[in-house]
This record gives sequence, C-alpha cells and structure tokens, in this order.
Amino acid sequence: GAGKRGQRLTAAQQQAAAAAASGQGQGQMPTLTIKATLVKGEESVTNSVVLPISVRYKDIVDQVAQQFPDDLKDQAFALKYKDAEGDLVTVTSRADLRGALSAAIHHAEQRAAATGVPRPRDAGLAPVEVEIVPVSKVLSETPDVVVPPHVGSREHLPDTNDEGAEDVIEIDEWLLTFAGLFRKHLGEEGAKEGALDLRAIGLEKCCEALEVAVGTDKAKELLGAAADKFQEAAAAAVFNWGNVHVCASRKVVDCAAPAPEEGQPAPSDEQMAATAKDHIKRIDEEYTKAVDRYTQSLAIKPDFYEATIAWGQQCFERAKIYHFAAKAGDAAAAKEADKMFDLAEVKFQEALGMAPKEDEASTSGEEGAEEARPELGLKAQIQVLWGNVLFERSQVRHHRDDKKWQVDTDAAVAKFNEAGCSKDDITKALMNHTSGVWKDDEEAAKTKAGGK
Repeated sequence: GAGKRGQRLTAAQQQAAAAAASGQGQGQMPTLTIKATLVKGEESVTNSVVLPISVRYKDIVDQVAQQFPDDLKDQAFALKYKDAEGDLVTVTSRADLRGALSAAIHHAEQRAAATGVPRPRDAGLAPVEVEIVPVSKVLSETPDVVVPPHVGSREHLPDTNDEGAEDVIEIDEWLLTFAGLFRKHLGEEGAKEGALDLRAIGLEKCCEALEVAVGTDKAKELLGAAADKFQEAAAAAVFNWGNVHVCASRKVVDCAAPAPEEGQPAPSDEQMAATAKDHIKRIDEEYTKAVDRYTQSLAIKPDFYEATIAWGQQCFERAKIYHFAAKAGDAAAAKEADKMFDLAEVKFQEALGMAPKEDEASTSGEEGAEEARPELGLKAQIQVLWGNVLFERSQVRHHRDDKKWQVDTDAAVAKFNEAGCSKDDITKALMNHTSGVWKDDEEAAKTKAGGK
C-alpha cells in the first residue's frame, strides 16, 4: 500500500537516532544510508546511497536511479520498505521516509535481540532497506494530508474499537544537526558518543560553547529552519482549532437530519431545507469562527495552503446548505449560495498558487492510466475539489433553469481530467447528474468525460 501515515519515531527510537546522529562526526549533518535492491530475474543487486537526513523524496529517487543507470534510465519505479509488521509500504513522501527509518530501527533492534549482540552506539542511523519495484507511471510526491471533505460526517465517525496509537515524536533534523554543532564546540570536554552529562562538563563551559555555536553561520541556518518549524506548528494549531468549529457545524446538520437506516433513502430535500431553516444561525456562527481561525493561520504562515483548502471546502458545504433553503423559496438563501460557490472557487485557485512547485498533479488522461495511478498529488486533489464545486453548481443552475449549467459541467469535467481522475468515475458522475441528460446514455457520458 502507498503511504501509511503516522509512522514516526517513538520516544525511545528518537533517543537512539539522536545518539547515533551525534556520533557521525562532530558538527556534521547526520546522514542516512539507503540500501536499494533491484531484482533482475533470479538475481538481485543491492547498492547503497548516503544522503543527508533532511533529504527530499525527489532526491532519493534521483540518487537511486543513478545507482542503476542501465536498468532505471527510462523506467519509472517505486521504492518500498517493510514496516514493523512485514508489510510493504510505498515511499512517496518524507513522512514515509520517517516510517522507513522507524522500521529500520525496529528491525535492527530485533536482530540485536535475536543475536544478543547490540549495535555499537557509534554505528550511526540504521540503514533503510528498500526494494525497487518497476511501475508504469512516475509516482508523484505525496503532500501532507489534506483535510478530507467528509471530516466529522456521520458516515465517517471515529472507530471506538481502534487501538490507541503509541505516543510518537517527529524527528527534527535541525535539532540533531545543532546538537552535533554544540558537541563540536565543546571540544575535548564533550563525550564523542552517547548523552552529554552537563553537570560533569560544567554549566559555564556549556554556556560558552552554546554562545559560540549559536553565533556561527551554520547555527543561523539551523535557527532559521527551527523558526520555520515553529511557524508551521503554530499555523497548524490554529488551523485545527478552526476544524473544531467545522466538526461542530457538521454535527448540527447531522443531528437535525438523522442518518437514514441502512437501505432507506437519504433525507429528502424538504428535510434538509427544514434543517437549514431551523439551524442556519448556528451553522453560520460555526462557519464564521472556522474562517476566523483559518485567517489567523494564514496570517502566521501565508503559504499554509491547508487553511485555504479547508476554507474553500467549507464555502462549498455552506453553499449546498443554502441551496436547500433556497429550494424552499428563500431568495436571499439563493444569493448566499451563489456567493459561497464563487468564494469556494477563489479559495481553491489561491490554494493551487500556494502548492509547492515540486508537487506534480497526476494529469495523465491516457486510457488505462488510472489503473496504475498512485495517490493524487496535492494539485490534483485541489483540482478535484474545485471540480466538485463546479459540478454541484451546474446541478444547482439546472434546477433554476439557468443555461450556464452546461458551462459549469464542461468546466468540472475539465478539472477532473486535469487532475487525472478515472474516466469511469467521471462517466458515472455525469450519469448521476440531476439534469438526467446522461442518465440512460452511457456512451454519451463517456464522450463527455473525454473517454474513448
């Protein structure tokens, strides 16, 4: 499977990683060894690459490809590692790389326990072993998790039977590097490996070394990286605060219009209209509070695209609620729905502009490409969300007998294709369009979807 999430270093593994990193040469950037194995017929070839621990996913792919120039020159491939349970996991992000490092440490600890021979403390970080698997299409780097549109919905409630996750600590490269820099400036007073005993060294000596270390050019770079980390953490905290209000708003709607029993039809438009009418004030309050937090998050970190994406998605959800009210004859609600649809488009367009340049959306429209297509990249995910707005608005406009509904439908299909969505999925969406134009004409829907 691609990209298991939440696989970070445990507290104990973090300490081992820090100790190993500090022993890799005082003041040097900690390095990571990746052993890549390519199976060729009945034989397998393993080559190693040594990279900084702060390496990007793209750099890993490039370096591995250089180790197998004849085999991987024109061949797309995936890198897979075995997790603690022995399952193969595809590496498509730095989060996956942390999971691979965690698994490497776990496997090293298992081997040490089985043989009774502990790993030397100065052995460095455990090498990460990966398998090279040829694929038909180049994998794009997976971005940080984007809040899905169904967050907090009744269809996706938390599983109370899930086991509690182990408390984990994410490894911060700037901390490890700065620790090595600090140890270097302690000179002979500092232990070459293991934890430092500040009492034995002397607080005054440590303070002197710290002041010198902080004043170096290398430290300025590391402190800048630290500032970026804390800025992102602050923005994420406020962003999640806003998501609390999103969940509260969703709960209001779900409780007001109870989920139908299995096999029964969904709540009628009349039920949803009554929900919007009776609880619109509370829904508006929660929306306003969420937007306030998203605005604060963007003030902290202007390129924090997660907040802009969530903002756009909430505009979309609010537009749908107001449409239900408008169908009951509320003209003001119809205007508010239009306003929210427009704002959702604006926010998704802004989010596309914030997306990292190295992120490449999966945009292949070739027949059969979807079968080998990995997780959609960030830009593709945004395009899908934007396409959903256009598609829903086309249905709203058709309900109002607005001729522009066809323009929105065409624009939505274009967004889905640009994102690399399956032609089958687009076809099914068109056949379910409330206009009924493609309901019984699959061939026409396929043509509209851009299929063959």
